[in-house]
Amino acid sequence: RRAHDVVSEDRDVAVETSVGLLEDTWADPLTGLASRARMRAIIEASLGAGPGAGSPGVLVAGLDGKLAEDLGHRVADQALVSMAERVRSLCGIHPQDWDTAGRWGESSIIVIPPASSERSIREWALSLQGALTTMTTAEGHSCSGSVAEVRIAPGTSMASLEVEIRHALAEALDAGPSGLASNVRA
Repeated sequence: RRAHDVVSEDRDVAVETSVGLLEDTWADPLTGLASRARMRAIIEASLGAGPGAGSPGVLVAGLDGKLAEDLGHRVADQALVSMAERVRSLCGIHPQDWDTAGRWGESSIIVIPPASSERSIREWALSLQGALTTMTTAEGHSCSGSVAEVRIAPGTSMASLEVEIRHALAEALDAGPSGLASNVRA
């Protein structure tokens, strides 16, 4: 019994350490995009730099449906990788370009459109939505993604931005498949 408790405690420490190390990495090991911690740091820095310093908004793409529950985690991971490839292609993201897009959640990717782009945030959102309408995993499963367009108002805090992202993505997923939602009402 004592040996079991020690092994169990060692396993718990190893899991906590792995999670902590993963949070501190620059890249998400599954998608090869930036990690959530990296993207959060980039966004926070732009929020702190004042108006006009960063992107006027972000896009968050989420996988439609419950792939992990319906088809298993391997298929859901493949779908996320497929979505990351589409994001890379659409946004011109090169390997180790960890300032433009990254994994945001279990089944979502965040994109910071270039502030210098001639395209509006809405145009980027529509392009991304079109790119994610139909995707195929490595094993041939069809999937799609929905897109949340989240504009950043001057003075926005990271905490309130994360709430806006969560709400807009939930609305986009509810409107799916291949839904689109914005935190700015028309």
